[in-house]
Amino acid sequence: MFFDDDEFEEIDAVLEKQELEVAPCEKTNGIRKETSSSTSTISASCGDPQEATKAVDGVNGVNGDRCHDLKGANGVDCITSVNGAHGRSGADATSEQYFDRAARKNMHWYCEDTKTWLRQSDAGDWRGWQVENAASATRPGAEWTPWHRLLDDDAPPFYMWYEGARTNAAFSEVDVHVLDGRGDEVAYVEEPDTAMEGAVQAPRELTRSQLLFQSMVAAQVMAHDYGLIAGDRVLMFLPPSVEQIIWVEACKRLGIIYCCCNPRLPAEQIADRVVLLKPKLLITIEHPEWSCIAHKALNNYMPCADAIQRAASLGLAVEAELAGRWRDRVTVSCLEPPFAEGGSSAAPDGPLLSGTSVLILGYLAAPISAVQRKMMNARPVPVLAETRVLGEDWARDELSDEAAGRLQGPADVAAMYKRYPPPVPLEANFPMFVIFTSGTTGKPKGVCHTHAYIAGLVETMKVSFQAKQGVDRMMTVATLGWITGQSYQISAVLASGVTSVLMQGHPTSPSPARFAHVINKHNVTIFKAGSAFLRGVMTTDAAMKQVEETDTTCLKVATFCAEPVSGAVQEWAQGALCANYINSYWATEHGGIVWSREFGNSEQVLKADAHCWPMRWLDADVYAFEDQNLSDAGGAWKAQRAGDGVRADVVCTSPFPYMLRYVWGDVENFGAPGWRGDRRTMTTKYWRRVQTMERATHWVYTQGDFAVRHQDGSYTFHGRSDEVLNVNGILFGTEHLEGGILRDKQLGKSPIGHCVVTGIPHAISGEVPLAWITPADPGDPPTETRDFGRLFRLVQDTVGSVNLMIIVVKELPQTFSGKFMRRVLMAISRGEALPDLSMVSNPDCIPHLIDSFSKWNLNR
Repeated sequence: MFFDDDEFEEIDAVLEKQELEVAPCEKTNGIRKETSSSTSTISASCGDPQEATKAVDGVNGVNGDRCHDLKGANGVDCITSVNGAHGRSGADATSEQYFDRAARKNMHWYCEDTKTWLRQSDAGDWRGWQVENAASATRPGAEWTPWHRLLDDDAPPFYMWYEGARTNAAFSEVDVHVLDGRGDEVAYVEEPDTAMEGAVQAPRELTRSQLLFQSMVAAQVMAHDYGLIAGDRVLMFLPPSVEQIIWVEACKRLGIIYCCCNPRLPAEQIADRVVLLKPKLLITIEHPEWSCIAHKALNNYMPCADAIQRAASLGLAVEAELAGRWRDRVTVSCLEPPFAEGGSSAAPDGPLLSGTSVLILGYLAAPISAVQRKMMNARPVPVLAETRVLGEDWARDELSDEAAGRLQGPADVAAMYKRYPPPVPLEANFPMFVIFTSGTTGKPKGVCHTHAYIAGLVETMKVSFQAKQGVDRMMTVATLGWITGQSYQISAVLASGVTSVLMQGHPTSPSPARFAHVINKHNVTIFKAGSAFLRGVMTTDAAMKQVEETDTTCLKVATFCAEPVSGAVQEWAQGALCANYINSYWATEHGGIVWSREFGNSEQVLKADAHCWPMRWLDADVYAFEDQNLSDAGGAWKAQRAGDGVRADVVCTSPFPYMLRYVWGDVENFGAPGWRGDRRTMTTKYWRRVQTMERATHWVYTQGDFAVRHQDGSYTFHGRSDEVLNVNGILFGTEHLEGGILRDKQLGKSPIGHCVVTGIPHAISGEVPLAWITPADPGDPPTETRDFGRLFRLVQDTVGSVNLMIIVVKELPQTFSGKFMRRVLMAISRGEALPDLSMVSNPDCIPHLIDSFSKWNLNR
């Protein structure tokens, strides 16, 4: 639905009362004062935690005691409930009641009147540490609660959790373990990419003590050398590594809002993020794929509005024509038309994107090939932005290297707090990081999560994996530019006290079984990855055999995530890797797992059918939305609850605390009372006001994903609406079509290697599925006369009668995500412009795919 201006004014009136500690400020003697005349909020730079606390109180509009007594809470670890047919059921807990209890135990909260960080113990009392000297602290009884109000739902869908409470994710993720005496525990094991020429060959271990010390020093660099404080933004363009995690945790300590970029992003997408975030610092490494791209972004790109004005002032184009051409872009390069024809008058004499400094981590090196080095020397990228290189001695201190790596207990931490920034207490809804999504299909949307979201992540670790502190080791295949990396390579594992195993390079290169060998080598007990790379392993019998012959019995549970999964892939994974290979569903906006299987729950029967259940706190449903003029229903969507077995939009009918809090935007007003980011996108893309036969007008969160709810309360997921094919009015999920074809591999020796299904326009049916198939043996590809009939029957047995087309190609794009692969293939089959290929590891296959499709299309 769309809000008109009057409706936004009504919301504004409510939001004005919900002041949030997010002030854009000017710096004055270590304190930044709000530049807007509408408020007098302030925030402090790091240093004295008491000064920071006073400043944060001012920003939030509250002075004095932030601790409040509220009776009735208890210390239950996990609330027992069983998911019913339509989501969470059971009278023992609503979502609010569940996370009232869980948040007390899953993270630490700051108490102003006692200057302590506290968490509720199993006994019900509050325990923690004093800020000044890190001495242990207790608060008897369970009556105290850190927040004024558990859930502020006065202005839906702009929900605020734990209103008035203060916390900092870094304290619960890093400091607490060293204070507890677990500094020697390994936080990260990093397996190097042995296929990379010049790469380090030995695995690296980073202890919790080392993580604390190095993140403290990194925070000091940003605070002291760059003057960064809470609310400032930092953009990271770094290789996936523990070094990036160190700087992430440093940002959290200070309340700096950070954004991690995926590898191989082009300069324009880096520039887009600079324009949208307005970061004061961009952190990268010296390398043609990193620093050179970053400098190109700052040097050559400008916001579209500036580009239109610049071109018009130079007489190069008409404003209206450019506005139409660039309507879906954020930035434009001065090296593209019409500037390319503009001569020297259009060339910049400085960085077009000013205000962002560049920090080069000189101590962190990535291998540079001879070709790359030659290109750097032949065509060096000018360094126009303020740039500094941080050398090898950046983390050296008067402490010896050994002592710095062996901090243990309150005394050591107290000493460090006097010299380096302690965690700054932040309002629970303070933005922590931004992840940009859908940048390949339109203007990128910045999904923003908060410091308090870790309360939910820890609970998912308990419920889905029964994760045990100091016992389990978790390996997640992801990068930090994805929510999977932020949530389950950083926050969830650190806050749960679980060791994380990071794998540099590709999980199936140079050997298809590389990821399985790493699981075995480092005794991984929890494994999490999307299904795309496993489908790649299933391309050949030889690759499948290598994985099957690798011992992965150390795994107690494994899960897919974020992508539709076919039963064929799950069946093979359960046999080859882990019998307890479950399916989970969630997306960037959810923040963490929302559908899964509870560990050890025999009522949730595990089969190779990709079924998963709503988490016990989740209110879920499946709605069929009607196409309509929204004004006819008073601005509300009309929908019907879909019956069991019917495919429609999956929705969440109530909020939960680890879902997105904002869509990043309205940066000019960041910090003003009532700021909630890009509110229009929030109310048109993610939340809908809905009327159904069963319920009056209410708000639901919708991702645009299709699902089927089954009679046992489980759900199956069928991809985004653009991954669901409408053939003669019947909906088919691409993953089920793929699963039917991949069944051929389970029946004996098969010529099928990899298989991806997309839609192709059809004059009669609207669209029909097109299966892109690679051969298991290039010398013996699938043929129409020998194999296609059998594949048609397998698909029919799986999904029913459907007109299926097949094209056999030598190679498919390799990505971590099947979503990106389908976008590329759909663009090829429809003759559309190719999307961004930065996530494709084998872009050389694209010209061959275009040629193969053209020939196939002429002959069909």
